[in-house]
Amino acid sequence: MKRLFVLFFVLLLAAAFVHAGIDASFVCDNNNCVEGASMNWSVSIFNNINKSIVVGQIYIVDVNTNQLIALHNSEEVLLAPQESHVFSFSNLVSAPISGYTFSFRPCFNASLGDVSSVVCKSSAKTLTVVPLSKIECFSSSDCDSNEFCLSDTKKCKPLSCKDGEVIVGHECVLPVCAWYQSVVSDGCVFNPLLVISVLLIVVGVVLFVIASKIRVKKVKNKKGSKKRN
Repeated sequence: MKRLFVLFFVLLLAAAFVHAGIDASFVCDNNNCVEGASMNWSVSIFNNINKSIVVGQIYIVDVNTNQLIALHNSEEVLLAPQESHVFSFSNLVSAPISGYTFSFRPCFNASLGDVSSVVCKSSAKTLTVVPLSKIECFSSSDCDSNEFCLSDTKKCKPLSCKDGEVIVGHECVLPVCAWYQSVVSDGCVFNPLLVISVLLIVVGVVLFVIASKIRVKKVKNKKGSKKRN
């Protein structure tokens, strides 16, 4: 009978603990959650039952695989009714068993007297991690000349440029060509026909100027001869 009473008390206590609020947020190093990088966690716990509880171990777990994502061992914290506390800790990013995304819940060990229970957030959150085995690049310089690096998945993706644009430094840009060059799909190239055309125009102008001067000189000489006569 005594054991049945204890069991009933534990069930009531566990039901009460479910109402204790817990939430978690995270920030990855350089905003990139890459396997092995550092990440910071902030876990907020609010005691909204009418008894004081002791908060012990805090951990983040994947709801689909039960994979442990983060663990925080610290001194136990006593929370009075309606009191809250924020726990901050850091760890190295671990990779999901498969894919890129964790579906996680924050949990903590809570105790009231000699009775303990595990309290978890009712709804799950997501954490996207890039496993080292799937990383192709950290910057566009790691990709081919016609590709760029996606910052979220760390994969190389082909560039798709608009008409008239060329690829320079893993980017699509409008080319700035010299006067003797023409724009082609892969940049600027020497245009001999354009150079010849310009030279012909220059030669034509020079010949025209020379011819004009000769004509003017002849006219002047003719007028001078008439005056002498």
